[in-house]
Amino acid sequence: KITRRESQREIIVMSRTVLLLLVISVCSLVGCVAEPDIIQHSRAKRLTAFAKPASPSQPPIVGKGKECKSDRECEVIPYTTCTIDVRDQRRRCICKDGNPPANGQCQNRPRERRSYLPSGYRHPETGLREACRSDAECLEGAECKINPNATTTAAKRQPVCL
Repeated sequence: KITRRESQREIIVMSRTVLLLLVISVCSLVGCVAEPDIIQHSRAKRLTAFAKPASPSQPPIVGKGKECKSDRECEVIPYTTCTIDVRDQRRRCICKDGNPPANGQCQNRPRERRSYLPSGYRHPETGLREACRSDAECLEGAECKINPNATTTAAKRQPVCL
Protein backbone atom coordinates (compact mmCIF):
# COMPACT_ATOMS: atom_id res chain seq x y z
CA LYS A 1 0.00 0.00 0.00
CA ILE A 2 1.06 3.56 -0.69
CA THR A 3 0.58 5.96 2.15
CA ARG A 4 -0.61 9.48 1.78
CA ARG A 5 2.85 10.95 2.42
CA GLU A 6 4.44 8.77 -0.21
CA SER A 7 1.84 9.84 -2.76
CA GLN A 8 2.51 13.50 -1.97
CA ARG A 9 6.24 12.93 -2.47
CA GLU A 10 5.61 11.25 -5.79
CA ILE A 11 3.45 14.15 -6.90
CA ILE A 12 6.18 16.64 -5.93
CA VAL A 13 8.83 14.60 -7.75
CA MET A 14 6.62 14.31 -10.81
CA SER A 15 5.83 18.04 -10.80
CA ARG A 16 9.52 18.88 -10.53
CA THR A 17 10.29 16.53 -13.38
CA VAL A 18 7.55 18.03 -15.53
CA LEU A 19 8.80 21.53 -14.73
CA LEU A 20 12.37 20.57 -15.61
CA LEU A 21 11.23 19.01 -18.90
CA LEU A 22 9.22 22.14 -19.64
CA VAL A 23 12.23 24.40 -19.01
CA ILE A 24 14.46 22.21 -21.18
CA SER A 25 11.96 22.21 -24.05
CA VAL A 26 11.52 25.99 -23.87
CA CYS A 27 15.29 26.47 -23.79
CA SER A 28 15.75 24.22 -26.79
CA LEU A 29 13.21 26.30 -28.71
CA VAL A 30 14.61 29.67 -27.61
CA GLY A 31 18.27 28.69 -27.55
CA CYS A 32 19.26 28.99 -23.89
CA VAL A 33 22.88 28.25 -23.05
CA ALA A 34 23.80 26.60 -19.77
CA GLU A 35 27.34 28.00 -19.56
CA PRO A 36 27.39 31.10 -17.31
CA ASP A 37 30.41 32.66 -19.06
CA ILE A 38 28.60 32.69 -22.39
CA ILE A 39 25.41 34.07 -20.79
CA GLN A 40 27.32 36.93 -19.15
CA HIS A 41 29.24 37.60 -22.36
CA SER A 42 26.05 37.83 -24.40
CA ARG A 43 24.49 40.05 -21.72
CA ALA A 44 27.51 42.37 -21.86
CA LYS A 45 27.11 42.57 -25.62
CA ARG A 46 23.47 43.56 -25.27
CA LEU A 47 24.20 46.21 -22.67
CA THR A 48 26.97 47.86 -24.65
CA ALA A 49 25.05 47.80 -27.94
CA PHE A 50 23.07 50.88 -26.93
CA ALA A 51 25.58 52.51 -24.57
CA LYS A 52 28.78 54.36 -25.39
CA PRO A 53 31.61 52.23 -26.77
CA ALA A 54 34.23 50.98 -24.31
CA SER A 55 36.93 53.20 -25.83
CA PRO A 56 35.33 56.48 -26.93
CA SER A 57 37.05 57.89 -29.97
CA GLN A 58 38.00 61.55 -29.82
CA PRO A 59 37.38 63.68 -32.91
CA PRO A 60 40.56 64.13 -34.90
CA ILE A 61 42.36 67.38 -34.16
CA VAL A 62 42.99 69.35 -37.29
CA GLY A 63 46.42 70.98 -37.12
CA LYS A 64 46.10 73.49 -39.95
CA GLY A 65 44.04 76.62 -40.18
CA LYS A 66 41.85 77.47 -43.12
CA GLU A 67 43.76 79.06 -46.01
CA CYS A 68 42.74 82.68 -46.59
CA LYS A 69 43.50 85.86 -48.49
CA SER A 70 41.95 88.44 -46.14
CA ASP A 71 40.60 88.78 -42.60
CA ARG A 72 37.04 88.65 -43.91
CA GLU A 73 37.47 84.97 -44.77
CA CYS A 74 38.50 84.26 -41.16
CA GLU A 75 35.44 85.89 -39.58
CA VAL A 76 33.65 82.52 -39.47
CA ILE A 77 36.19 81.29 -36.89
CA PRO A 78 36.10 83.56 -33.81
CA TYR A 79 39.38 85.07 -32.52
CA THR A 80 41.34 84.41 -35.74
CA THR A 81 43.10 86.65 -38.23
CA CYS A 82 44.54 85.94 -41.66
CA THR A 83 48.32 85.76 -41.13
CA ILE A 84 51.27 83.88 -42.59
CA ASP A 85 51.75 80.47 -40.99
CA VAL A 86 55.42 80.07 -39.98
CA ARG A 87 55.34 76.30 -40.67
CA ASP A 88 54.61 76.45 -44.40
CA GLN A 89 54.66 80.20 -45.24
CA ARG A 90 51.02 80.21 -46.42
CA ARG A 91 48.35 82.64 -45.34
CA ARG A 92 45.97 80.90 -42.96
CA CYS A 93 43.39 81.75 -40.30
CA ILE A 94 45.51 81.71 -37.14
CA CYS A 95 44.31 82.30 -33.56
CA LYS A 96 45.49 85.40 -31.72
CA ASP A 97 47.83 83.25 -29.59
CA GLY A 98 49.70 82.17 -32.77
CA ASN A 99 48.38 78.61 -32.99
CA PRO A 100 46.05 77.24 -35.69
CA PRO A 101 42.46 76.55 -34.58
CA ALA A 102 41.70 72.97 -33.55
CA ASN A 103 38.43 71.67 -35.02
CA GLY A 104 37.37 75.19 -35.96
CA GLN A 105 37.89 76.75 -32.50
CA CYS A 106 40.71 78.57 -30.79
CA GLN A 107 41.80 76.89 -27.58
CA ASN A 108 43.00 80.05 -25.77
CA ARG A 109 40.52 82.87 -26.16
CA PRO A 110 41.71 86.32 -25.14
CA ARG A 111 39.53 88.53 -22.97
CA GLU A 112 38.22 91.44 -24.93
CA ARG A 113 38.20 94.93 -23.50
CA ARG A 114 34.85 96.64 -23.49
CA SER A 115 35.96 100.22 -23.35
CA TYR A 116 39.13 102.25 -22.98
CA LEU A 117 39.94 104.14 -19.82
CA PRO A 118 43.36 105.52 -18.92
CA SER A 119 45.07 103.36 -16.32
CA GLY A 120 44.53 105.85 -13.48
CA TYR A 121 40.77 106.11 -14.13
CA ARG A 122 39.85 102.45 -14.27
CA HIS A 123 37.16 101.29 -11.89
CA PRO A 124 36.93 97.75 -10.58
CA GLU A 125 34.31 95.64 -12.34
CA THR A 126 30.93 95.53 -10.66
CA GLY A 127 29.73 92.14 -9.40
CA LEU A 128 26.36 90.51 -10.00
CA ARG A 129 23.29 92.37 -8.71
CA GLU A 130 25.30 95.52 -7.99
CA ALA A 131 24.26 98.93 -9.31
CA CYS A 132 25.76 99.95 -12.66
CA ARG A 133 25.41 102.51 -15.44
CA SER A 134 26.71 100.53 -18.48
CA ASP A 135 27.69 97.02 -19.56
CA ALA A 136 31.39 97.96 -19.37
CA GLU A 137 31.13 98.25 -15.57
CA CYS A 138 29.89 94.68 -15.14
CA LEU A 139 31.82 91.41 -15.07
CA GLU A 140 32.58 89.71 -18.37
CA GLY A 141 29.40 88.28 -19.87
CA ALA A 142 27.07 90.26 -17.56
CA GLU A 143 24.77 93.03 -18.75
CA CYS A 144 23.62 96.20 -17.04
CA LYS A 145 19.82 95.81 -16.90
CA ILE A 146 16.86 96.76 -14.74
CA ASN A 147 16.24 93.86 -12.37
CA PRO A 148 12.97 92.14 -13.36
CA ASN A 149 12.70 90.50 -9.90
CA ALA A 150 12.97 93.72 -7.87
CA THR A 151 10.38 94.06 -5.12
CA THR A 152 10.61 97.78 -4.23
CA THR A 153 9.78 100.68 -6.51
CA ALA A 154 13.23 102.28 -6.18
CA ALA A 155 15.00 99.00 -7.04
CA LYS A 156 12.80 98.57 -10.11
CA ARG A 157 14.27 101.77 -11.57
CA GLN A 158 17.93 101.03 -10.69
CA PRO A 159 19.88 99.00 -13.27
CA VAL A 160 22.10 96.21 -11.91
CA CYS A 161 24.59 93.73 -13.39
CA LEU A 162 22.81 90.54 -14.43
